[in-house]
Amino acid sequence: KDKYELNLIYDDFFKRVNDLKECLNVEELKKEIAILEDKSNASDFWDDNKEASKILRKIGQDKNNLNNLNHLQSLVNDYKDLLNMDEDDEVSLMIESIYNEVNNLLEKMEEKQNYGSCYYETITRSRSSFRTSYSPLEP
Repeated sequence: KDKYELNLIYDDFFKRVNDLKECLNVEELKKEIAILEDKSNASDFWDDNKEASKILRKIGQDKNNLNNLNHLQSLVNDYKDLLNMDEDDEVSLMIESIYNEVNNLLEKMEEKQNYGSCYYETITRSRSSFRTSYSPLEP
């Protein structure tokens, strides 16, 4: 694909990552993690094993979402940096590799978040404007 098409893919990735950030409400998620971690440090935390397990599971899920989102953001930034380099075979392979990783992780996270009404509305708007359905290295 040419630089224009690769930049369109970047724009789509950037938008999709920001849609996920919006729907996950990252700042509130960070606050919730801090509150739950404080609860988990309380001396009576394990008095109710079921509740303690739920809290620890929730902390893990929330941290996993944040880590995945941060990783996605980093990959999208790397993708953009590669687009600004002179393209050769090595750069093309790196672009394809990052494209595949971003696309797979985005699809997993989008599928996971698809049940939330915010995400459904956001992704519907996003997908109606552009969809990445091809590999950047197709002829």
